[in-house]
Amino acid sequence: SGQWLPMKDLLDLSKYFAYFKVNQIHIHVNENAGQQNYAFRIESKKYPAINSTLGDRIYTQEEYRAYQTEMLKYGVKIITEIDSPAHCGFVGLYDSSLVLSSSKGKMDLTNDYDGCVEFMKGLLDEFVNGYDGNPPVIIDEIDAIHLGMDEAHMLGRGKHLDIHGYEPINKIMDNIANKYRFIIIQINSAFSALSQLGVGPLEGFSITD
Repeated sequence: SGQWLPMKDLLDLSKYFAYFKVNQIHIHVNENAGQQNYAFRIESKKYPAINSTLGDRIYTQEEYRAYQTEMLKYGVKIITEIDSPAHCGFVGLYDSSLVLSSSKGKMDLTNDYDGCVEFMKGLLDEFVNGYDGNPPVIIDEIDAIHLGMDEAHMLGRGKHLDIHGYEPINKIMDNIANKYRFIIIQINSAFSALSQLGVGPLEGFSITD
């Protein structure tokens, strides 16, 4: 979503969904649209600059973990999406050289490919494995994560995302595949890379070009 919801409102809305038997809620953590351009809505202790434009309109790691835990009591799994290489202008708040000058919402995979990969690897590692003694942001009871990646083909890495394209497909996913039953991405040609890691698509989720 491009809109901010305070945690109390997000929690109330999620419980309302549970009343209607919704059992998965997808939280899109970052965006380049709506009320908050360059938004990354969950606190990062490793890269605090990515939260720097939002004031108090972020979820602390503690309250986001509590939110996930609370919703499991209602039979609802919270699936976190950290999207890249597009919709991620927040990356430029950490290092402006990592985003395209012509489109601040997209990573510059052509000119600083390794830098982009290393940043995303570090960010995902914080969310999946924790950082500096803090527990993972995505709680251990959640068995899925969404990595977006649907616009890698726009950024000079070939027509479609594949194992040789946007490299986090194997530089990052092999680090987290042993923790998750499902890693969700949004492009068909990336599925072969997931298959090599023994990770399946989320049941009922459509992977499309």
